[in-house]
Amino acid sequence: MTRITGRAPGKLVLSGDYIALLNAPALVLAVNRVATATLTTKSTGGWLIRSSLAPKARFDSLAALLEDDEQQLLKTLINALPGNSKLPEHAELVLDTSAFYEGNDKLGVGSSAAILRET
Repeated sequence: MTRITGRAPGKLVLSGDYIALLNAPALVLAVNRVATATLTTKSTGGWLIRSSLAPKARFDSLAALLEDDEQQLLKTLINALPGNSKLPEHAELVLDTSAFYEGNDKLGVGSSAAILRET
């Protein structure tokens, strides 16, 4: 069993906000709230995906995950990975952005620009 965890800080846009989507300048600050993604390989059980914001999803295999039309974002991410053909057939993926919430209230901290790296 192998476990890889990536962590990335949230962001606070000080100026520029959505205009940055049109290639305009923005001023962004990393904050001390962290998103994590943990991939744990397994020997059986297919793929299990858990998120702090969504119900868990289970697939019999990586191929079954890639065939599911409701998993477009995850499929795009997997297909963009270099060497994605080396992904395990059985794994658990846990995505956690709960640090961007205080109770049930979302803080004004963004996680969309967080890029996870191996730690």
